[in-house]
Amino acid sequence: MIENPRVLGVIRLSVTTDASTAPERQRDAIQHWANTPHVGGTVIGWAEDLDVSGGLDPFRRPKLGPWLTERESEFDVIAVLKIDRLTRRSKHFAELVEWCEQRGKTIVSVTEGIDMSTPMGKMFAQIIAAFAEGELNTIRARIQASAQTRLEMGVWTGGVLPFGYQFTDSTASKGKKLAQDPEYAALLREIVDRVKADWSAYRIAVDLNRRKVPTWRDYLRIKSGKPPRGIQWTSATIVAIVTNPTAAGLFTYKGEQVEDDEGNPVMISSNPIMTPDEWNQMVVRFTTDERKAVRSTPSRSMLGGVATCGVCGANMSSAKKSKNTVKGTEYFYYACNNLQTGTCRFPARSTRERLDQYVNDAVGRALGQAPVFEKSSVDSGPIRTELEAVKKRLDRLETDYMAGRYDEEGQQASAIHGG
Repeated sequence: MIENPRVLGVIRLSVTTDASTAPERQRDAIQHWANTPHVGGTVIGWAEDLDVSGGLDPFRRPKLGPWLTERESEFDVIAVLKIDRLTRRSKHFAELVEWCEQRGKTIVSVTEGIDMSTPMGKMFAQIIAAFAEGELNTIRARIQASAQTRLEMGVWTGGVLPFGYQFTDSTASKGKKLAQDPEYAALLREIVDRVKADWSAYRIAVDLNRRKVPTWRDYLRIKSGKPPRGIQWTSATIVAIVTNPTAAGLFTYKGEQVEDDEGNPVMISSNPIMTPDEWNQMVVRFTTDERKAVRSTPSRSMLGGVATCGVCGANMSSAKKSKNTVKGTEYFYYACNNLQTGTCRFPARSTRERLDQYVNDAVGRALGQAPVFEKSSVDSGPIRTELEAVKKRLDRLETDYMAGRYDEEGQQASAIHGG
């Protein structure tokens, strides 16, 4: 290794609550190694990736990636607490080692005593990387099996209590399962029905605030014996509730739906408040830019504003006049717009029935044999709902692929947890 190297400290943590390899501990160990007399290095920067799986390609990591692709000339040594903080994939490790060799850089594991600038260091590093990959696969398989077993038994896997649900004891095993909360499940049904009735999210929020209905967080605080915070309903809150997959009983992890091996959604409740079709409708309603067509008000007359006065050329408007008779008969007529102003010498005037019939007859004679074209429309709501669901699934698959969860053909890492 070169003298007085420029050191890039690399920190990674899959879960921020993992105290054994906390960021501070990793940072202190790397800094201490760089400051030792036999190294005499200078830490020129830190690549700190938190909540990042060890299976993710180092070149794709949010913090480390830019150092490798854009700032490679700024450092000589990549220093980590342990090799598994760099990657848990032997394939990714081999690629990074090759990248370093081509650019005259080295990798150092400060607690494992591995210096990749020596042949022995390279050998031990490859062995440790292989063990780290095996550990990653074991962790993923164990967590996936545990979560899947809990879901199959109807036991809640943890996380924030979804809107409209409550915890109940599972009779089949230890743990909790989800059931509908009578009061707020009914409230969610009310919100969904109002959205279907073309209420806007803003209008629903205003109505709930007017009725002084507690928000979900305040409701949970009240149930636990704590005072409410007086949080107000907003249109964003309404949209977030009805577009959340958990409302339809769909299990999510880090905001993404979880699917089984057959591609079917994993359910968190056997009795969801919304159906998947209703949830898809809500998503389409609030996430697309389509707007309903504005219907124009039908005209009260066929030729009002169309017919013109043959004397002054002004438009003719339709008007109503009542005859002073016992029956109170009313009749409609067209009249020149300049009739009241007196600017037309001989203002045109005709009963509406007579002029309409005359025009109808004239059009019939001229176009009576021509084909008639009628404009029809098809309700695209169900199609858009299905397309939206397919698009979301494709987006999730692309995200998983870009995150390195498809390392080999036919091999997919757990979608529930990445160690």
